[in-house]
Amino acid sequence: MPLQRKYANIVYSLITVLCWTGLIFFFAYPSNDPPADLGLERYLFYTLFFALGFGAIVVAIKFLKMLRDKSNFFYVFAGVLNACVGILGIILLLVGALDKMWVELFTISFILGVAIIVEIVLDKTQQPAEANEGEYPPD
Repeated sequence: MPLQRKYANIVYSLITVLCWTGLIFFFAYPSNDPPADLGLERYLFYTLFFALGFGAIVVAIKFLKMLRDKSNFFYVFAGVLNACVGILGIILLLVGALDKMWVELFTISFILGVAIIVEIVLDKTQQPAEANEGEYPPD
């Protein structure tokens, strides 16, 4: 049974976020130096600001009715990226590795991401791919 497009895009988005995370650790985590000296925070905050900006743009495009399909990859990616960045920020806050001044931005990112993902998952307009197999289009 093939995945619905929205679930396939969620998987592709998670793979993209994991690849980006791997690249960050590859560049910010050399074997001899601690990560704080090389700017792991810088990459994290660039990703946070990109996620918030991209999420705001995609949501604005959706509200302007220019994006009708909620299973669009960019819409799904904005939700997954913001949710992942928000979860990372919450984890960093709980372990004490994040300054209090960044909590609001990570919380906004988390809320934005979860709202987008919930909207995508609860969307009932898209039918499963195999539901229309064998049926002829109406005349």
